[in-house]
Amino acid sequence: MTEDLNTSNSEKTLNRRLFLQTGSLTLAVVTMGISRFNALAATDFTDQDQKFLQVSCFLTNRQNLKSDLAKRARHLILTIDEGFDDKVNKINQAIKQSEAHNIDEFLSTAQKLDVGLQDAIMAIVSSWYLGISPLQKNGHPGFITFTDALMYEPTKGITNPPTYAHAGTNYWINPPQSVKIPPMPDGIREWGNRSPKGHGQIPGVSADGTLLRRPIGLDTPLNPYGNEPGTE
Repeated sequence: MTEDLNTSNSEKTLNRRLFLQTGSLTLAVVTMGISRFNALAATDFTDQDQKFLQVSCFLTNRQNLKSDLAKRARHLILTIDEGFDDKVNKINQAIKQSEAHNIDEFLSTAQKLDVGLQDAIMAIVSSWYLGISPLQKNGHPGFITFTDALMYEPTKGITNPPTYAHAGTNYWINPPQSVKIPPMPDGIREWGNRSPKGHGQIPGVSADGTLLRRPIGLDTPLNPYGNEPGTE
């Protein structure tokens, strides 16, 4: 029995040692892979990627667009427009010839661009603002970014992009710190579907929130404060 116990302990020690060795090797491989990926991302940013980023910064009036997102956006647009790089080069040349300092000056002073270049400009700007590329061949847009989409900039610091509850569950029920809260009646959170105090009952709706009249058809004008259409 003692011999069996010693054998069992030896097996546990061996298994533990093997686990630690395997874990260390796996960590090393993963770390090496990440390092190689980062190095590749840094060295794989081509001159054409840089030109696309430069044009993007000008068209969006931004100086801090991310290079990895620029690379992703460019390659996604290229999959549906093989001549996109040539259009970017022509847009870049038109910007230089206009000597404009920003997109507003460019649009007001530059010669009218052909439809193809206008479409390319729209594709670039919309990709950065929406975070998705134009529709791909599979009928779906290509993903570029979510949290860095420029359309969220105006409310940045006030509210988070949809589905990102960085401030915790149901963070949105409380007004942001930058908003001055107006006076509210007592118990407003418990009102539910009851009509606001001081305003009486909502026309056409009972106290429990159910409709008092039959639903009005889509082809019938909405008249919530009087009788049903066609009645006295």
